[in-house]
Amino acid sequence: MELDKEIAVDNFMETHSGKKFNYDKFDPESVCIHDIAVHLSKICRFIGACKNHYSVAQHSVILSKVVPEGYELTALLHDAAEAYTGDIARPVKNKCPEIKKYEKDTLPKIFKALDVNYDPKLMEFVTWADDRLLITEKKQIMPDKHYYGEIEKEKPFKVDVSPVTHYEAKWDFLKRWTELTGRGF
Repeated sequence: MELDKEIAVDNFMETHSGKKFNYDKFDPESVCIHDIAVHLSKICRFIGACKNHYSVAQHSVILSKVVPEGYELTALLHDAAEAYTGDIARPVKNKCPEIKKYEKDTLPKIFKALDVNYDPKLMEFVTWADDRLLITEKKQIMPDKHYYGEIEKEKPFKVDVSPVTHYEAKWDFLKRWTELTGRGF
């Protein structure tokens, strides 16, 4: 094989369960709740800058418990696209709108693949609650030395965000999924 020849590789990732998630052509069969739980449980919030590993899965479970009834499932799945993209810092998403657009376009497809209704109005409220939880997390698990701007005007939730292991976060996520949907994983 010559080194200067380009190697053709599909634009995909292999999931924890061995499914092929293609970034160019969304396939609902490549999405499963178990993969989402596993991936999010191993992805650290704040791109790892918090005092201890605090996973996106744990964050999602907590958010699903602090929102009003009717918003819980949307809150649990609000970061499901990050199971396939990783947790990308907001300033990077703001500088790279195509990343933000990819997540925004992919999330409803993930909901549909999981047979869950995607409602933009519910998501709008969950996004506000997500910002409020960010302030809660900042105060409990971040050094808390920097001002986050307008978002700081939100009142923190009265909830403990003490980190758990990725194994516990995965099972908490799957348990919450079952509680909210009545479906297994």
